[in-house]
Amino acid sequence: MTQTIAGLLPQEIQTHGQRFRQMIEQVEANEAQQAAKRVDPLINATPKQRKYILDLATQVPAEIQFSMTTWMNSQPGPLDRKQIHNLIERLKARRVFTKPAEVPADRYALRVDGVVHFYKVERPTVGKYAGRVFVKAQAGDELLPIRGAGAQIVLEQIAVDVEAAYNLYRDELDRCRRCTRTLTDEVSRAAHLGPDCRAIIAAEGL
Repeated sequence: MTQTIAGLLPQEIQTHGQRFRQMIEQVEANEAQQAAKRVDPLINATPKQRKYILDLATQVPAEIQFSMTTWMNSQPGPLDRKQIHNLIERLKARRVFTKPAEVPADRYALRVDGVVHFYKVERPTVGKYAGRVFVKAQAGDELLPIRGAGAQIVLEQIAVDVEAAYNLYRDELDRCRRCTRTLTDEVSRAAHLGPDCRAIIAAEGL
């Protein structure tokens, strides 16, 4: 006759509970061992290749991301140079291009969670990049490229109200009153001084 939980004596119940916990602990230990043995499949990729692969992965459908990840994890070891090259080519072939939001080339700002972020949108009309759209984040006088899905998100947010984003850039952007460099972060704009100039003034006791 099959024994039920209700029919177990207190000591037997405790024994069954201990066995169950031991079984769970063993499963968790096995999973941890497997994770420790797992090798980064892209360990042989150059930093540039790794970044490009991750960028491409944001431009392909979810099922392609899943199949590529499954394939990489099924390999007996890290991908070699030829496999990395083939992976890049396969991802490039399956990219889905989303038409960029219609945002004119100019400089814009967006307020996200109370913090203002500054951007530059470029639309070359001549040369090999003619017709493409580039989005760059502005940090001081430096412009940092934003690629893939991140660029598309910024363009879509600006496109909600292009004029407001255009005006916000001009209203919020500031320059250091000491060296005249562009200020984009909240603290610097509030003080009208960049971090280097604030440090110099603090050191001079002014």
